[in-house]
Amino acid sequence: MKRPALGTPWSFEGVKAASTQTGGTTSGQTVSNAAVTAGLTGLTKFSDFVISINTTPVPNGTSVTTSTWTGANNTTWNNAGNWSNGVPNGLTEAIIPSGLANYPLIYTATDNAKSLTINAGVTGLKLHAGLILSNGLINESNIEIARLVGFDTQFSGYGGGISGSGKIRFEATGGLVSAIANNVANNVDINIGNANSFTLLGKYSGNINVISGLINAMKYGSNYLEQTNASATIQVAAPINNIAAERLFKAVNTTGTYIFPIGDFQHARNGVRKLGEISITNNNIAAATTYGVAFDSYGTVPVSFTNGTDLYSSFINSGQWSVVPSAFSTTGTVDITFKTANYTNGRTNVNDYVLLRRAEITTGTTVPWVLVSGANISENAGVITVSATGLAPFTTNTMFCIGLKAVTTTWTGTLNNGDWNATGNWSNGVPNTSIKAIFNSVATNFPTTNIPTSNAAATIEIQGGATLVLPTTFTTAVPITNNGTIEVKGTGNFVGFGNNPYTVPNGTGTLKFTANSPNQIYSAYLTNSTIPNSIEIANPSGVTIFNSDLNLGGSVIFTSGKLTVASGYTLNMKNPNAAINGASSSAYIVGNVNRTVNTSGTYQFPV
Repeated sequence: MKRPALGTPWSFEGVKAASTQTGGTTSGQTVSNAAVTAGLTGLTKFSDFVISINTTPVPNGTSVTTSTWTGANNTTWNNAGNWSNGVPNGLTEAIIPSGLANYPLIYTATDNAKSLTINAGVTGLKLHAGLILSNGLINESNIEIARLVGFDTQFSGYGGGISGSGKIRFEATGGLVSAIANNVANNVDINIGNANSFTLLGKYSGNINVISGLINAMKYGSNYLEQTNASATIQVAAPINNIAAERLFKAVNTTGTYIFPIGDFQHARNGVRKLGEISITNNNIAAATTYGVAFDSYGTVPVSFTNGTDLYSSFINSGQWSVVPSAFSTTGTVDITFKTANYTNGRTNVNDYVLLRRAEITTGTTVPWVLVSGANISENAGVITVSATGLAPFTTNTMFCIGLKAVTTTWTGTLNNGDWNATGNWSNGVPNTSIKAIFNSVATNFPTTNIPTSNAAATIEIQGGATLVLPTTFTTAVPITNNGTIEVKGTGNFVGFGNNPYTVPNGTGTLKFTANSPNQIYSAYLTNSTIPNSIEIANPSGVTIFNSDLNLGGSVIFTSGKLTVASGYTLNMKNPNAAINGASSSAYIVGNVNRTVNTSGTYQFPV
């Protein structure tokens, strides 16, 4: 017996030669360890072979017959007068030649053949999707696959697959709504009308051309849509019909450009078609691989990313991309282009967009988004296009999205009432979780009332010369950037701002501890036990560092009171350019202090 490929049925082919069996051990009807020979003649191709055991002897010289369609009588498959050697059965290789007036159009549910070859030049043929072909279809022409009998609307392929250099088509009138087929070497055209949808899954090595209609490729069992030939293409005439694929797989070479015309695979959930096309160019990556790509508007990862003083706290809401290689690469580079549309939160200025990238993992570990430098971003007729070149290859499963710069509003204090919640005190309205608040030195007064303790802003930026009083319960999604002064307000222990989790401000500004501030700094609760800012001691009762060592990125400034480092702990001043200012006989450090120093310079240790 022979089969064309792994996973395809075994079948008889050629002419049976004599078989022999010698030696071995016989037990009833079972023989073990005998020497068996079996052969076939008249084969045209090498493949996989197995010696099969039949229930009755098979005469030598048994062969598969062929029967050629003539269409002499009509268009009925199951009519002996339409065939040169009778109606095909499971041992018949059927052939349909070109140049005939009649082609099969009328079938029964049990019509079958061992295989069917459609010669080149056949026109106007509709082949029944349910035709039983144990050894598959060899198609050299352009034919339509359609349901011509019965009620099954799924095309499941033809036994041993579809080979040959021809094309199969799925049309609007074909009565099919899905195709789940493997080992399809033909090109595939889908032209079902833009108002309709069609499910396409399986493995295809030919070109796939979507002329009209939405293609769904939601995983079914173990079946995805996969193009196994790196040289083949996938084309979609109208971007709105891009393939709604749970994940679209395509073979790629080490060098070359590959287009994945995908859309939001959540179309089945929300009924909205969203463009999410990806183009990837491999530049001498380590090895040929398969890329599995997806575009998803539902299973997204929140964005919380800063670049300098700019905050990116959201993303273009049409979706996020995912690229999963079958083999990772550590050499070469990739160029990548994304296109998306049908979003609802875009901006008038593309400078508000950035391309972000992160590792995609399945554990609970949070992996941050990082900026893809040098990305070129444009917007035309509602389509955002993002291109980046010379990127590191995919060393892990990778996600991408288009980050959105947070809208900003600047405190003006125009109303002179210090009310945080008064719209007239802000340049662009009261901030919220998606708006960044900015405080600068231009304002002559700062908020004193109605300062919220949660959801106050996406983040705040305190610029040089500005002073802001903030309660320790003040919470923002992204840590504060402080290049001015924050007077810390609260009682008990300072563990950062917020309410578990806690954060400490970034920047070069100062945290000022007064009599209205916590009098202990619980270092162990601070991120990496670090305060990046300077600290100012302006509390006559002093401030104590407790619970662990404290790493300080800025200076120590004394206005009044001492800074005590509890026994067993150390204040580590990490910046060699930082200073200790204002120390006196009543204002100094009690306890251990370590300072990082330059090769030259004078350093005070007022302890």
